[in-house]
Amino acid sequence: MSDLVNLIDVSNYFYEGVAEIRAAQTTIWYSVAIAITLSMVWLALVYFFALPMLIASILIIITGSAVGGYLLYDHASNLESDGNSDYKYVRVAAWTIWIAGGLFLLLCVFMAGKIRRGAKIASEGSRMLLTMPSVLFIPFIFAILLVAWSTMALITTLYIQTMRGTKTDSFSWSGSTVEGFTQDIPVNRDYFHAYNIIFFIWMGLFILDTEYLTTALTAAFWYFANPEGVRKDPPACSPFIALCTVIQHIGTTAFGSAIITICKVIRWVLLRIEDKLKGVSSDYIKCCFKIAQCCLCCLEKCLKLLSEKAYVMTAIEGSNFCRSAQRAISLIVTNFASVAVVEIITAFMILVGKLLIVTATGVFAYFCLEKWDVSPDVETYWVPLIVICIIAYIISGVFVHIFSTVVDCIMLCHCVDKEAHHEPKYGNSRTRNIAAGCSPHGAYVGY
Repeated sequence: MSDLVNLIDVSNYFYEGVAEIRAAQTTIWYSVAIAITLSMVWLALVYFFALPMLIASILIIITGSAVGGYLLYDHASNLESDGNSDYKYVRVAAWTIWIAGGLFLLLCVFMAGKIRRGAKIASEGSRMLLTMPSVLFIPFIFAILLVAWSTMALITTLYIQTMRGTKTDSFSWSGSTVEGFTQDIPVNRDYFHAYNIIFFIWMGLFILDTEYLTTALTAAFWYFANPEGVRKDPPACSPFIALCTVIQHIGTTAFGSAIITICKVIRWVLLRIEDKLKGVSSDYIKCCFKIAQCCLCCLEKCLKLLSEKAYVMTAIEGSNFCRSAQRAISLIVTNFASVAVVEIITAFMILVGKLLIVTATGVFAYFCLEKWDVSPDVETYWVPLIVICIIAYIISGVFVHIFSTVVDCIMLCHCVDKEAHHEPKYGNSRTRNIAAGCSPHGAYVGY
């Protein structure tokens, strides 16, 4: 009886939350518009102020380490005067912070050129998105495909679950066979469900990887098809042309997604075996399974990163998956410091962008619900506010995902350009640019 009462209470809370969301529809739509606007503003900030933002962040980190170390050292002195023996550990912590801050400062000084170049590449990525905002429609197109495929997989799961086998009894009568009653027999659905799950994962990863390759193709076209540094939208730079071009690389994305799927299936099989051996295996066996799961997880992450870089090289040169992966590893090893700096800068920009967009959208929604009375029928603003923050996070995630993909592609385009010409000739308006042709296989055919 108590379980029924708890279930009724939960359902009441659910319906009340839905009612609050429906009452706050106007605020939600305003917040969506604000989140999109803030995302474009963030791209503009990255374009105009990427390097000043990085310099300010470096100064804040160095100043914070200096001030934090001083406060800890002063606290250690007070503990020493009070006769507390813990002052040694606090003093060690203060010196550790000072040493870390000094090493960080030296690293920034020695990597100043690469930091400046990384900020420039991040600025170029935001510039592409601002000059060609149609690329932002690519994730939504593939999101529709992913939803359609998920719906189909769900329908297939329901069909498998309702499968049943039949068996008809028969007997002989006067030399002839007579059919008797038909009865249901149990059907082993595990194999059908396993096949459905594996195929669902493979196709889902295939759709996501195709979206990544399409964005990379658009960025590569944009980088190599801008003569004299003029930022226009020639036909080769259109995302819809990239959608048509990516059809020729379906095998590449299928192969890359299959590798990740195989890794996931092996992890799933190990989990099933570990679950079957629960209560039977020893601690040593359990430890071995945990180690295997950890290694497979690291392998999956590495393969995912490698496949993304391979897709970028496919977009640039039009090569197959294995050849693209080999070229990507070669370029990353050759330009390891530059690639690492760009990755760190991109991660920092993404963190700042998400915090800015979600926080500002949440504050705007709070004022709309609580102060400005935009949705007067809302009684409790917490549920709509949480929903709005989730929507803002998703919108910011779309923008930063596209931004990250574009920056990765431009970085490898820069490496290919530098390797081919010793000094970059494309994608930078302050260097000499020449026109590049666009191939139906890859964006760059001059290499």
